[in-house]
Amino acid sequence: MKTIKESLLQIAELTRKRKGTMLLLLLIQTIFFVLFVGVGFHYGPAIAAEMAEIIAYAQSEDFNPEVVAFNLAEERQVMGSDPELIGRNFSLIRVQAQSMLLLLAAIYLVLGGLNWSLAQSLIFEQKKAVHRYFIRFAVVCAVYVGIIYAIGAGIFRNISLTSFGLVHLVVIAAIALLLLYLMAISFAHLRKTLKGIALLTIPFSVRKIGTMLVVILINTLVVVLLAGLVVLAADLHIAISIMGLVLLNAGILYARLFFIESVRMLS
Repeated sequence: MKTIKESLLQIAELTRKRKGTMLLLLLIQTIFFVLFVGVGFHYGPAIAAEMAEIIAYAQSEDFNPEVVAFNLAEERQVMGSDPELIGRNFSLIRVQAQSMLLLLAAIYLVLGGLNWSLAQSLIFEQKKAVHRYFIRFAVVCAVYVGIIYAIGAGIFRNISLTSFGLVHLVVIAAIALLLLYLMAISFAHLRKTLKGIALLTIPFSVRKIGTMLVVILINTLVVVLLAGLVVLAADLHIAISIMGLVLLNAGILYARLFFIESVRMLS
């Protein structure tokens, strides 16, 4: 708990001494948030509509296993009255999902990289190291994307839609949370070389998991509470909504700084 208190005090001192840099970080964080959410709102409804059409079609047709087996034996159509609908919609979903993921990845790489790099240059007082931090951020991102892709491909290759259940969902959620935790720890070590990041991430994550879970819990509570205020403010005056949005992004910014400072204190 001493580490947490000292980290909070250090962040408060940074805010007092480096107001200009803090405002720049807040601006970048807000732009990142608006663009990220905007892309999601642009593509999300279209993807959901295509999925809903597939589900509605599947429910309206008789895909009973016995009926499907009979139709196969009789060399009849087994995909219902509009056999091309599912393939057509899945193609649209794939194109839209790929476009969305590429845009989100680009936004995260550029603005997310700036967020983490500038935050660490602020905490470690190394202004000239931002470009090195940014390059390391990009490499670390690429490594984790590769890991996520490999794990995801393995999972979905061995799970069918008919066998997918709660246990599979829990396993996927646990793997996702573990990877997010490890990735955040890696990002908090950008001041190290790439070799140093690789060697430190897992040992640090295991050895300091107790304190880091408390840090994550505090950050989560703060961000969730601020997000709740934004939702409540959505129906009020536009100025209040904007103020809520700024507060939410300030909360995310301080959560990141608190996380990095806690890692620094524990290292």
